[in-house]
Amino acid sequence: MIGHCRDLPLIALLALLASPATVISQEKQDTETEAAADAAGENSTSSEEPSGTGRIKGRILPAPFVITEPAIGKGLGLGFIYFHGQERRERPRIQSASAVGNTARRGKPPPTATAAGGFYTDNETAGIAIAHSRSLADDKYRIVGLGATMEINAKYYEGTAGLDFRLDTDALYARGQWRVKDSNIFLGVSAAWLDGGIGFDLPIGRLPGNDAIDNFTDVGIAVSAIHDSRDESMMPGSGHLYDLTIWRHDDALGSDFGYTKANLKLLWFNELHEKFHLGFRVDVSNIAGDPPFFAIPYVSLRGIPALRYQGDTAGAVEVEARYDISPRWAGVAFLGAGFANWDDSAVAETEDIYSKGLGLRFQLFTEQNVWVGLDIARAKEESNWYIQIGHPW
Repeated sequence: MIGHCRDLPLIALLALLASPATVISQEKQDTETEAAADAAGENSTSSEEPSGTGRIKGRILPAPFVITEPAIGKGLGLGFIYFHGQERRERPRIQSASAVGNTARRGKPPPTATAAGGFYTDNETAGIAIAHSRSLADDKYRIVGLGATMEINAKYYEGTAGLDFRLDTDALYARGQWRVKDSNIFLGVSAAWLDGGIGFDLPIGRLPGNDAIDNFTDVGIAVSAIHDSRDESMMPGSGHLYDLTIWRHDDALGSDFGYTKANLKLLWFNELHEKFHLGFRVDVSNIAGDPPFFAIPYVSLRGIPALRYQGDTAGAVEVEARYDISPRWAGVAFLGAGFANWDDSAVAETEDIYSKGLGLRFQLFTEQNVWVGLDIARAKEESNWYIQIGHPW
């Protein structure tokens, strides 16, 4: 779970109800101020500060949010996200993916943000967390940190049979990335620590890869190689992301489990028209050794519960089309398919894993390029809706 957590997890899911009037009025005032400054710069012959320089002020986003992840039920939460102030960077417009490749560092770095909050769902899943994400030295370094305590009620599936379990855990996660010279290549290291206990509602005997996990500690470290030429990390319009991350969990690190997990993520974004963008995603994970059941790879697609389809190798392929209705509104449509295979030939392969859906996006903060949205996804079993912050990939 923690081994592939997102930069800002559940506490940053966001809700569209987060003080929209205040935010929009602030953006309007900033836009008018910048326009006036630009006009003054054009009409001035003195050595004034050029347009596009200066400092972007910080923003606090109070974020009541709705949880709709089918694996843990529906619920509510409250978080606060602070987008830190930063020096303004000139952002030349990128017209195509080829232009990204010809200009090594045109992409805007991810926003520097700190988030804290808590949540509760109708199946008594609850948690609190604090997270921080930052880029340093003109995006030479990127760091992410997370601390959380959670009580998770979900299902573990053996074939079509779902077994209820409860996971009480404390978690720490840290990641650092270093840009190689002036390229789009990053090298990274990560560490994850999980300490807690697991209980099942029914006696189920032995679980795959587990002897006794009433109380456990799971510790892992990882190395990553990344090539990131996206023009934006929050809502990319062009460029690509290639990310290979290999985790090792071992008793030498203090872990009760020994296993190796490899994750490969490939994302492509193409600007087919000034208002039309097409994205492709390939996401594959493989595991070997003796992992706990919750670390086994699973299909990650909108509309499909987490942990629903697991295997020694699991992954997904997805395409998403985005049309810019206006400078701050966009509509999306997406279609994806997944797979989950076990090395043990006695376990039947899962067939017909797919999802599709529609969504709407709104640019909440223009300077930090923060987008929020609502997706409605349909899978074979059921339909679900999701509130998004940034791009779901």
